[in-house]
Amino acid sequence: MATLHCMDDEDYPPDLSEDRLFSLVSQIKDWQINHGSLLKQVDSETENSVLSYPVGVSCFPSPLPRARFEQALGLQEIYNKLYCSIAEDEEWIYDTIKDMIAAEPLAKALWGDLRGREGCRICTRYLCRQLQLIDGGDLSKTTLKQVEFNSYSCSGFSHANKAANMHRHLARIGVYDMNDKPFPVDSLPINHNIDSAASILALAHKEYGPPRSKLASKTAILFIVQSYNFNIADERPIEYALWNRDDIVPNYRLDFPDILKYTQLTEERALLFHPPWLASEKPVEISVVYQRAGYEAHEYSKTGWDSRLQLEKSTAIKCPSVLGHLTTFKKVQQALTKSGALERFLSPSEVARIRETFVPVYPLDESTEGLEARRIACDPKRSTNYILKPSLEGVATMYTGMQFRHF
Repeated sequence: MATLHCMDDEDYPPDLSEDRLFSLVSQIKDWQINHGSLLKQVDSETENSVLSYPVGVSCFPSPLPRARFEQALGLQEIYNKLYCSIAEDEEWIYDTIKDMIAAEPLAKALWGDLRGREGCRICTRYLCRQLQLIDGGDLSKTTLKQVEFNSYSCSGFSHANKAANMHRHLARIGVYDMNDKPFPVDSLPINHNIDSAASILALAHKEYGPPRSKLASKTAILFIVQSYNFNIADERPIEYALWNRDDIVPNYRLDFPDILKYTQLTEERALLFHPPWLASEKPVEISVVYQRAGYEAHEYSKTGWDSRLQLEKSTAIKCPSVLGHLTTFKKVQQALTKSGALERFLSPSEVARIRETFVPVYPLDESTEGLEARRIACDPKRSTNYILKPSLEGVATMYTGMQFRHF
């Protein structure tokens, strides 16, 4: 995970001596330990301790032309508008993923078992992650190309924030100086991911307003998380930031399998949470459900479908809703590259700016296009400039759900 900056020195990164490189790596490890840039080794946990290991980071900030960095920032608002519009277009989503529903267990769970039932309330917000690649070896002639758009359980906000701060610290103390030439610290953009993510959730919480149920003591945000999660150092900082705001936003964590155990729906469909550790006898009404679980098919066995349905039926703002969740399927990204697809959601000027970042995306199904993509994938030379992506990360995906794209 790297910090972006705009340095174009041909000698960058410097060829460090063994002693200087050892010192750099040592400082990076110390930074990560002191700032929680770690992953939890859950299988090591005992009553008294738990092991962790550092998140992978780059030793040096990654060079990126300022024009490309500013282009990415400018495009983000348009991408946000695009995916919010898609999440409100149930007909288009169904036409796009209908062939996956029978073959892909998660698609079946989300569409067949949840969208097929009445009573779901579409009220969605996004905390999304946009992944872009720089196309071209010469930094002065690069273009921006989209890898994917993640709209569900997006991780990396906190880790990226800490990595950016780490690079700025190392630059300030002279670790990156070359031949007595100071590293331009001002070229390293400040990353506000943690506070920004908390602010988005706080805004949705405020939009929900006061409790709608007389049974509730207050409103709060509910983080839906996986049990025994290794990535708590990415989730927890957002929770802490909400509690540390001047306008404190209460928030709690709940394991996905425990939704039915600790929540209930009122007749008005307010989602009430009964945390057993709180002294108050009154439950908490949930204003926003922030999803960091429920993205793997096995989570929907047993009571998983009913648990997710309880969240969807509630008046709580979902981050995101089931329809918003479905937009993260790579089949959606593939469909958007087709002629006329973007025009359904965006203005002509917005379409032109977004389309510049697209690359060809191919299915690996039995279609003519898919068979040709398979031939390329099996050719060691022709496949060099392609990447293979499952329809949804974190899922054991069927072969027909794979996406093949060219860079």
